[in-house]
Amino acid sequence: FFECCPVGHRCLIGGPYQCEWQIVGSAMATSPGMQGPQSPGGFGLYQSQPNPHPLPAGTKVPCKLRNENSYRNAEILNHRVLDSEYQYYVHYMEFDKRMDEWVSVDRMDVSKAKIKKSSKADAKGEAGEGKGKGQKGKEKGKKEKGGDVKGKGKSGPQDEVDPHDDHHKPKNIALLHMGKYTVEPWYYSPYHFSIERFPDANDTEMDLDGDPPEDSGKTSVAYGYDEEPVQIDLYVCQFCLKPLESMAQLWERHMPKCKERHPPGDEIYRDADKKYSVFEVDGKKQRAFCQNVCLLSKLFLEHKFLKYDVEPFMFYIMTEWDEYGHHFLGYFSKEKESPDQYNVACILTLPQFQKRGIGRLLIEFSYELSKKEDKVGSPEKPLSDLGQLSYHAYWRDTLLELLVKADERGEVLNLPDLSKRTCMKPEDITATLTKLGVMNTSKRIACFTLTEPIKQQHKKRMEKVQGQIDPQKLLWRPVQYGR
Repeated sequence: FFECCPVGHRCLIGGPYQCEWQIVGSAMATSPGMQGPQSPGGFGLYQSQPNPHPLPAGTKVPCKLRNENSYRNAEILNHRVLDSEYQYYVHYMEFDKRMDEWVSVDRMDVSKAKIKKSSKADAKGEAGEGKGKGQKGKEKGKKEKGGDVKGKGKSGPQDEVDPHDDHHKPKNIALLHMGKYTVEPWYYSPYHFSIERFPDANDTEMDLDGDPPEDSGKTSVAYGYDEEPVQIDLYVCQFCLKPLESMAQLWERHMPKCKERHPPGDEIYRDADKKYSVFEVDGKKQRAFCQNVCLLSKLFLEHKFLKYDVEPFMFYIMTEWDEYGHHFLGYFSKEKESPDQYNVACILTLPQFQKRGIGRLLIEFSYELSKKEDKVGSPEKPLSDLGQLSYHAYWRDTLLELLVKADERGEVLNLPDLSKRTCMKPEDITATLTKLGVMNTSKRIACFTLTEPIKQQHKKRMEKVQGQIDPQKLLWRPVQYGR
């Protein structure tokens, strides 16, 4: 096969992940990095080079999940070249995007890969078929090219991966270092860096807006879909949440200058027994801090739409304090004026502090604020999978506790009573109790029925609840904005 190929000729060999081979000469022995089959006239000298686009984004391929031997259906979102080998960033169709990862070809069953056809080519073909058949044919091709009408058996542009959508970008942070904890992020977050133009990247500074100072000799580097995907380690100050790019920057440069030991806001709640505090931070007054909170939370929230305009929001930061200061545990944000009666915009407990009941405390705290405002509230949708579990557990336990105590007193509660006492929206109450099988609607009247097994299960769950918010320790009163 190779005998007829002249020096310099390039050949594609292989299947969907074929490699490009270039004949660079002939010799009696091969040198490092060169390999190839023998030919009767001597040893052919061939150099392997990766094919520029072996498997495009959108390709469906079976792939082995990390620490598993079985194949899972996955979709390729991006690719990169590492040590002269291709790696693919895949999304497992059966799992949340936090499981997305870079994989090598040996973890993929490429023989079963289903390469997605280009919608532009399909639309062009459809338009070509309609050419010469009058205005109707032109409109057909034009509509299908724009994605208004789906072609038979063809995927429209609305099914393609949007390269500018953060939802589909590979994770740009390999590890998050915060205090004494090191955490692997779940999603992409648009951190921007200013990196010096010489190889030593240890002495770098991060600019939140991605624009380096004038005459700094540095260039702004931000990850993009069409750029080479790069992952770095991120170091975040546990007090002011400023992002840095190296341990030396954090401890030698930043910490000696950082005077913050608690969030820059008013402490409105303190539990001296558990050493928990909650600070209210105004996004208009503390814009940089709140932007850092949003960037940090985007590492662990898939559906969060990151907004740099944080002025319309109030941030409630929960901390755990010791002799060194207040350590960030989690937070929730809330619109100052919500026409949809949302009492939570975004809510997050950092992974290193989960399984401690922090998320439940934040949810309960948001409803305590709603009680102070004398308003019903609900979290902004959509919720993440973990958020749905946390909210359902809180709604379930709170509502059942009220119903059980009312049943012991012989008191009859209706839907408006539950909404008024809990400040939950009626639709949230209805969905929760219906799912539990407690609420029945007969003749447009809601009836609540508690069986003995439900009471026993509720009692066991409440014994495991790690703590609750004490309303007496909440020092806060509603603020009337715009007046």
